[in-house]
Amino acid sequence: MVFTSQPRTARTPSTDGRRPYRLAPLAALWLLAHGAAGAAEPPVAVSSTGPAPTATQRADCPPPQHALTLVDGGRYCGPLLRGKLHGQGRVQWASGDRYVGHFADGAMSGQGVLTGHGFEYHGQFSQGYMDGRGRLTRGDDWVYEGQLRHGLMQGQGKLTLSDYVYEGTFQKDELTGPGRMTDQNGSVIEGTFKAFQPVGSVKISWPTGDRFEGPVVANTPHGRGVWTRADKAVVRGQFDMGDTTGPATIEYANGSRYTGPLHYRQAQGQGELKNADGSTYLGSFSADQPDGPGQLTRPDGSVQTGYWRAGQYLGTTGDGTLADTPQLAAHNNEAALYNQTALLQAQFDQLLPSSGPAPQIYALYVAGDGQQEVFRREVAYVDELMAKRFGTRGRSVSLVNSRSSAERLPLATTHSIEQALQALAQKMNRERDLLFVFLTSHGSRTHELSLDMPRMALPDLPAARLGQLLKATGIRNQVVVVSACYAGGFVPALQGERTWVITAARADRTSFGCADDNEFTYFGRALFKDAMPQAATLSDAFEQARKLVDEWETRDEAKARAEAKAAPTGPRGAGEEVAPFQRSEPMSVVAPAFRAEVDGIFGGGMR
Repeated sequence: MVFTSQPRTARTPSTDGRRPYRLAPLAALWLLAHGAAGAAEPPVAVSSTGPAPTATQRADCPPPQHALTLVDGGRYCGPLLRGKLHGQGRVQWASGDRYVGHFADGAMSGQGVLTGHGFEYHGQFSQGYMDGRGRLTRGDDWVYEGQLRHGLMQGQGKLTLSDYVYEGTFQKDELTGPGRMTDQNGSVIEGTFKAFQPVGSVKISWPTGDRFEGPVVANTPHGRGVWTRADKAVVRGQFDMGDTTGPATIEYANGSRYTGPLHYRQAQGQGELKNADGSTYLGSFSADQPDGPGQLTRPDGSVQTGYWRAGQYLGTTGDGTLADTPQLAAHNNEAALYNQTALLQAQFDQLLPSSGPAPQIYALYVAGDGQQEVFRREVAYVDELMAKRFGTRGRSVSLVNSRSSAERLPLATTHSIEQALQALAQKMNRERDLLFVFLTSHGSRTHELSLDMPRMALPDLPAARLGQLLKATGIRNQVVVVSACYAGGFVPALQGERTWVITAARADRTSFGCADDNEFTYFGRALFKDAMPQAATLSDAFEQARKLVDEWETRDEAKARAEAKAAPTGPRGAGEEVAPFQRSEPMSVVAPAFRAEVDGIFGGGMR
């Protein structure tokens, strides 16, 4: 009698969006009748015709076990029943592959463990196949647990990869049928899948508490659907790769209803808001709030006309913030093609050379994301604060992406940041003076600072590139404040013996408060508005800011949990749990000796 094997395959979705790839074959064994070794297709059922195999003696297989050498070189040790492998045994191949487990009627059958190059299977076998319930591991980031049939994932199972977890019904090695997909960030898609891709209408939930029901493309809402925000506002409309197109509606938790255009699922542009109290506002919106010119009709019929900013009535005249419209964006973008050189040169021309024996502070302010005005407002405030307290007027440069300042301030781009740093370096005493850099914007998990203008494609600024630009200046003393999500990821690229890095959040945490209608982000308000004006040193200012941010985030967490508990409806009914709340945890990284020097400069409040 002889043995042969027939390769089987297992598949898994690739992580780059291409078709699934096939893994290396796994062994499946059959005991063939004597004389059947040359058969083109080895039978599953095993004949008992022919003489029984002759067992040999091996030191690694003492009696009463039988030692056999298979046709493919595998070495079997275990019992035989009527000339067939039967009972608990093992097979070892020269390649290192190994099977330990139960055999029946000449084939792997029952519980066993099959180990090969880069894979390991624990579970049930039938007629030589992985068949039944088991656990298949492929490398460090591929694990399947569930039902298999003839060596393929088939039936209910769970496939865990480095960046996705698939659970549900598998057919011929693919998630096909009802299922659930969870990505590495905790986002979940539930619905019907075909070849690992969601099809038709699905449900998506995000760790933020947002939920969506409707069709998707590339795991992103695309088509007519319903998006329920974390604040319980329900958005209905046509989605285009996650954002709405055309008119949509928002039903707010307080009963108010908005109809009009949206931007990232918030009221934006000319729309109508019917408030729960019976009043109606018709006019301009930004970030879900009346913002710009509009008209409010009260329940008694009286009418108020004028300008609003972040939901607050300003009067019959505005405050200078321009409405976010496609026309304004087009105008700003065209102007930017021609005026950037002049605007940058105007900033550089007003710089004063370093003078006197004492160190002086020079500053660069960067408002990165022009989609939200909070960053422009924050930079404007910090510019005034530093000028009043530390005499930086004539020693600072502002680079701002904003619809309201595009004609008077240069844009923040990687190129303009590089030029500004070099211009400051030329005016400074590079050995003695202090460079203060403040960057405020959105940040990414890959530690890139968002540089963005409406309808203008600008490359973001990676932490490594910012580190290179700062190092190239030759400026010895630097304080760099990065106010953005995941800002802690900038620390490795920026830190040094004479560089103090302050960030709004840890490398793996988000920061808060970056809404378009806000005057400050949480960290910006805490550090520059509440702490720095009264703190004796920069160290004191940071410590006060850190405590304030923690207090505000604690308040927000308590409010979110109270609202969730009081909510009458939800996917789990009343009292549903909110997503785990993670604090931003601002960071301060500096050598003690350099911190003492900088505290001395800031403590002096020089002018």
